[in-house]
Amino acid sequence: MLEHRTRVRSQVSTGTLPHIVADCEPILHRPQERLIPLPPAMPEAVIRLQLLASSQGADLHSLTEVVRNDIGLTVQLLNVARAETGRRMAESANIAELIVCVGQGGLKEIAETTDVICFEPGSLKSQLWQRFCMQSRALGRAAEDLACKASPSEANIAFVAGLLRHIGELPCLLGWNLQDSLVSDKGETGVRLLEAWNLPVILADVVRGAAGNGSSLQSRSLLSLIEAAEQQSWRPGRPE
Repeated sequence: MLEHRTRVRSQVSTGTLPHIVADCEPILHRPQERLIPLPPAMPEAVIRLQLLASSQGADLHSLTEVVRNDIGLTVQLLNVARAETGRRMAESANIAELIVCVGQGGLKEIAETTDVICFEPGSLKSQLWQRFCMQSRALGRAAEDLACKASPSEANIAFVAGLLRHIGELPCLLGWNLQDSLVSDKGETGVRLLEAWNLPVILADVVRGAAGNGSSLQSRSLLSLIEAAEQQSWRPGRPE
């Protein structure tokens, strides 16, 4: 059974969450082929998720932090949740609630089927990727903190929006040869990835970096919040 902690950054009310059932059946239904692959995760994050998901006393807070701190695992969970739990819940991007819905069986399958980063330790590619992930997490937390002050109900989606703000850079960072599938503009590339991975549509303006045709007031507000958080936390550039 999950232990209820006094502080869960995903702003979830522990009083409304059931425990994760350890022996539940996985609810993942992955397509046989995917033109654009889901992003990989850091090996240590996948190993930790496997260990936690296999524990009889899985801690919701620990599971949530493992997923939130890794871009690949976050995208994997959102992709599965949108397909399995329905659009409305997935759109909220509440990682803790989605973890409960997927269950430990689903988390185990995510850990077992997620590709891992295989850069040579210390290489420039590895350093660039680690810097990108660090900056993305920092932007997500800065956005979450701003949302907590202005509109606490938006804290969950604000974190995910900050984390995935620059996903248009992934193909270049990961060496994906997807020129035929994507466009040269990183913002539009990010939107294509959102669509391919079936992620919340409200993230489109944030990833594009500008409001699109038909953008909602909520998506424009989220974009403004991310831009404000970005001024505080995002430091682009190569590692020294």
